[in-house]
Amino acid sequence: MNATELAKITTDPACKAVVEFLSVLETKQVDNLLTIWAEDCLFELPFSHKGIPGLEYPKFRGRQRIYQLFQKVAVDKNIECKDIELFPMQDPQYAYVEFFCDIEQLDLGIKYTNRYCGLAHVIEGKIVLFREFFHALIRQNFEATGF
Repeated sequence: MNATELAKITTDPACKAVVEFLSVLETKQVDNLLTIWAEDCLFELPFSHKGIPGLEYPKFRGRQRIYQLFQKVAVDKNIECKDIELFPMQDPQYAYVEFFCDIEQLDLGIKYTNRYCGLAHVIEGKIVLFREFFHALIRQNFEATGF
């Protein structure tokens, strides 16, 4: 089941916000981000392969900045999320998710799959924090060799 299908049946509010976000990646309906993310939000990638220990890692602050980021992603990539596992947390404002993404880099015509996980903090149905982790070596090798 992909994120778009899962979003239709998920009832936990924090998990629902997470799969709605993943669904935006699949459907490229980027305007929906404006209703999913809080105004003062943060999207972090703390273990990005481009990060060097002790130095700043990629962070995108504010709904408008995140919207701009994913507008570009929608143009550059086709994404399908699969094998999604949602884990509601004891605190109902948090959700943890694990999934695989099949990603096609459109300008290069190259596809790859990576494994992702994320921790989301959701208040009143809006994502205020999404901390994303992915297999950095797979991503680094893809960018270096285009496999």
